[in-house]
Amino acid sequence: MRRFYQYAYHPKQPKTQNTKSNLYRTFYPIINDLHIKFFNLNPETLHHVLIAYRNNYGFSAYDYAVKTYPYWKRGSTELSAKTFFRIINVLPNFMTIDERITMLKKLYTYHKPYIRQTHRQITTDWMNFNNVLNNIEVEIKNNFKTDSEKYYSLSQLPQDVINAAEWLCKNDMLLAQKIHSDFAMAKFKEYTISALKDLNLFQEKCLDMYNKNLIYQDIDITINFPMYKLYIKITKTKKTFFQSIVDFFR
Repeated sequence: MRRFYQYAYHPKQPKTQNTKSNLYRTFYPIINDLHIKFFNLNPETLHHVLIAYRNNYGFSAYDYAVKTYPYWKRGSTELSAKTFFRIINVLPNFMTIDERITMLKKLYTYHKPYIRQTHRQITTDWMNFNNVLNNIEVEIKNNFKTDSEKYYSLSQLPQDVINAAEWLCKNDMLLAQKIHSDFAMAKFKEYTISALKDLNLFQEKCLDMYNKNLIYQDIDITINFPMYKLYIKITKTKKTFFQSIVDFFR
């Protein structure tokens, strides 16, 4: 008989009274998904899940699970956290790759580390603003690869989340790392595209103001890039004496 417990999730941390709460915190973003998966298994798959559960925890636990499953599903009997975490040990063996990737992305999104943004400031004037904004865009695109790699290095996850990710990938560490890398790179690209869009809209607005000769006022914007906030300010053009007289009599 095939044994399913070889992929069981075992947190690499000391066994303390906080272990259960630590597990719940780790799995929090996918607890509901795991419940739904477990309680919507077809009869044949459920049988294999419970056999794998028996191989891990013995006949007594298995008999109780078989007997109580209908009551757990109806909600008339509470499924304890201890039993639930024991059962979900074997679930990745019965998930599709798409189901596992969806849960991994939820884990990564929820547990992604806070990246402190640095601040950059660029000040220019109405004579040079267009060249300056063009140069900013070119610099961002040229540095995309280097910056994305730095972003990934800053996006490393806590060890308990890494363990959970490897468990979801059936102990395939390389697959878990690849999915995390792809996820982080996709987020970096998404944030960068959004920031560039804000930059382009700002440039269009400035060009419109310039063409309407609305250059005797300041304009600024703060744009959020993945690793820094960019503050851009265009300083107003000082009016000539003649322009001041003309404006005075308007």
